Amino acid sequence: MQGYEIRAVLKDIGVTHLHHANSVITSCTFLEKGGLLSRGFVERKNLVQTPQSSDEIDKKHNIWEYIFLDHIDIHERAGRKKGPNQYGPALFRFNLDILLGLPPGTEVCVTKMNPIHWQAGQFHSDRWFL
Repeated sequence: MQGYEIRAVLKDIGVTHLHHANSVITSCTFLEKGGLLSRGFVERKNLVQTPQSSDEIDKKHNIWEYIFLDHIDIHERAGRKKGPNQYGPALFRFNLDILLGLPPGTEVCVTKMNPIHWQAGQFHSDRWFL
């Protein structure tokens, strides 16, 4: 799908921002390089990132080169009062309009569930909104 299509759907359901949570170490790499990077890119370039429990799953499902954003703030959902978010204490927040400025040909995909819950044998349509 195109960025403007995803933006329209998200705006219709009341989403105003996209979020990316990560470790402080990995987030510092993003800041040094000027943007979010796929875990595969960081690994290939021998940059610094914190291992994640989903790394092998991401490689298995061929999404190691993808950058994932959430339409919700997982810090808020987990409740900041419980202490630092263990998934990623650093949070990047992007206005939905970022989807309007993507380079031509950029593919934007939306998962139906977190890939850590994907099962072998699922159809593409079970994992992704088409």
